[in-house]
Formats: sequence, C-alpha cells, structure tokens
Amino acid sequence: MNCLPDSGIQLNKMLICIITDNELARSHGMGAQILQLFQGERFHHLYWRVGHGQRSEVPHSTLLADWVPNVPKLGGAVRRLWRVSGRAWWQDHQVNAARLKRLARSKGLGFDVAYVVVARENDAARALSILRVLQVPHVVNMVDVLHEDGLDPGSMPALVELLKGARGLMALLPSIADEMAKFTPAPIQIIPVGKPLAAKMAAPPQRDGPVRLIIGGRPYPGGCQLLAKAWQNVKHHCRKVELNYVGPHYRDLPPALMTECRNVGFLESEDEYQKFLATGHLAYLTGPNAGDMHGKWSFPSRTADHLMAGLPVLACVPAGSATERVLEPISPQAVAFTRTGADIVAAINRFTSNQEAWLLASHTARSFAEETMRLEVVRARILEALAGAAKQAPAPLRRPSEEMAGMGGSR
Repeated sequence: MNCLPDSGIQLNKMLICIITDNELARSHGMGAQILQLFQGERFHHLYWRVGHGQRSEVPHSTLLADWVPNVPKLGGAVRRLWRVSGRAWWQDHQVNAARLKRLARSKGLGFDVAYVVVARENDAARALSILRVLQVPHVVNMVDVLHEDGLDPGSMPALVELLKGARGLMALLPSIADEMAKFTPAPIQIIPVGKPLAAKMAAPPQRDGPVRLIIGGRPYPGGCQLLAKAWQNVKHHCRKVELNYVGPHYRDLPPALMTECRNVGFLESEDEYQKFLATGHLAYLTGPNAGDMHGKWSFPSRTADHLMAGLPVLACVPAGSATERVLEPISPQAVAFTRTGADIVAAINRFTSNQEAWLLASHTARSFAEETMRLEVVRARILEALAGAAKQAPAPLRRPSEEMAGMGGSR
C-alpha cells in the first residue's frame, strides 16, 4: 500500500488530473520532472500545446487540440468546420465543456484532485476553464513566470481566481513565490526540482588525463558565446579540457563551439544519462544569463542532475538571478559564477588544481543536491499537498461571460 508517512492516506487510490500547457516528454526539463514525480501514481494528463516537437510519452495523456492540416487555405477551412460543428476543443481560452465531459466519461476519469502547472495568464485561463468542468479541488505549482515584467493581479483575472481557489500553492523558486504572494496571503511552499539519487558519481580527473566539461539541456546563447570567446584561453591556460554536449539541442550551440564539442546526443535512458554524467569532471551552465524573465524566474532543471552526479558547476548567470539565489549556498565551494572568460579559466584551474580540491567541490555539490533536491523528498511533499487538497471541497469557480456558446450543454 502506497501511503504517506504518518498520514494513512492511500495515494494509489487517488486519481490525479495533471494540467499543463505542454506535453510530458523527457526531452525538456519540466516534462521529465513530472514523469519522474508521478511515476507509479494514478493520473491522467491534459494539455493543449505541443511545445517541443512531440506528443506526450505516456498513454494516459490527452492533447486538447484539434487536428488541422498545415496548409494555409485548407487549414483555415478545417478550423471553421470545427467551430461550426460545435466540436472545437477551444473558443478563445474556454474549453468545450461537453466534449471534455464525454472524454472523462469514456475514459472513466473520476478525478480526486488536480495538479496544475501554469506560467502565464492565458494558460491559467485554460486551466481554470478545465477545472470548472471537472469540479475537483486543485493545487497550483508555478515553475516559471512567462511575463517579462512579472505578475500583475490587476490585469490577470484568471490567475487571480486560479491561485485564490487553490487548496495548495507551490513555487519552484523564491522569486516565483514573491510574484504569487501578490495574489493571495495563503502560504506558498517552495519546492525545488526533484532528481533521483544517481547510482554513480563522478570521479576526479586523472593526474595526467583531460578534464571533461559537460554542457547539458537547452543552450543559452550568452553563456555559449562567452565560452566560445574564452576557448582559446582555456586551451592555453588550463590543462587539457574536452567539451561534451548531452541533450537534443546540439545545433543550438554557436558554430565556434560545435567544432570543439563532442555531441553525445539525447540519452533516453535515465540510467544511461546518469552513467554519462559520472564520466564528467565539471559542468558548464550556459544560463539563464540575462536579466530577462528567464533569468528572474527560471532554474535549469539539468543543473540538479549535475549536482547530483557530484559535478562542480561553472555558472554563467547574472548577479541576483533566480539561479544564483539557488546556487549561492554552495559558492564558491562547488559553484563558480563565471561572467567573463577570465572567470572560466580561473574556475577550471581552481577545481582541477589537485584531486583534493575537486573532491571537496564534488562532495559539496552532491550533499547539497541530496539534502534539497532528492526526488523522494520532493515527491512526498507534492503528493502530501495533493492528498490534503483531495479531502477538501473544490473552490466555487465563476463561469466567465465568454463561456463557449452552444458548446457546454448536455450534448
């Protein structure tokens, strides 16, 4: 029986509705995170956008979007046909209530609670529309803010209602929690990215061997360009460094780095991925490296993988950024903030000057990840919040005046 400690709550009897804008796929951070968090739990996932080039990787996932051919005139005609027939999934940001109810009945989806991940007003409006139909209590986890100037309650009525009606609130970062606090005085849990304990940890570079520097995930331009400009100095002033990229976005690297970098590609197996990280010696975080919304409210989830593998990190992130706030507790012991080419050279030399220096940095990185980002700890916190919310009545959500005309009824 899958129970939370000391609670008696049987999680395996709880059916969770996961609501996100994008698919669940291991090729991008949050999709991979949700797949790991809810592995073994009973859930069905609803989403409305394919943002990373593929459908969700689990069968219990439904795309709420109409098929439209990618032909300008024909595509427009098909869209009009969907609307006229009353079968279109969406009108503006309002879901087709009748169609969603039929879907729930056909799949036997009697949800107990909803786990909602949103980052902007438009997606909050869609999630809210789905919740009005399902009538289940919900928990909101904000892992990003996709508004350049932050969140404004005065211009975001859907987000206001979604957050105020939530039976639990979570944020990935303190800076996101600060934005959410504008909407509600309710407590907000800060829950970081969760990662499984890596079975293998990195080992220090051999005395006469090269240093393997790893870049992972989606490369940010600023950090990549900085490394490209510094690369000749790295060659001249550091011991031999081998650059490796792991992930599906190798072609996003600057040409000058591509010629110097081995492309490992996207490793689909988590075990294979962890084994590769354990062959590295340092990780290079290419960003977010500007004071934009990504710098303020994003944390690259692959960074947690690097820390869990015991890799000291070179982080090209701006001062005061969300990522710097997360990593500050282990700087300079295990993280070097590299904002110039000279910083990169100095960090590589400091971490690899001798085995003792590297081992201290590696141990600090791993210990920090175990204490704050271990998957079992993060999963327990999220499931406990969902189980608590499932015991409560759903919030009375108002129906907007623009609810889909002629598409809600009893058809």
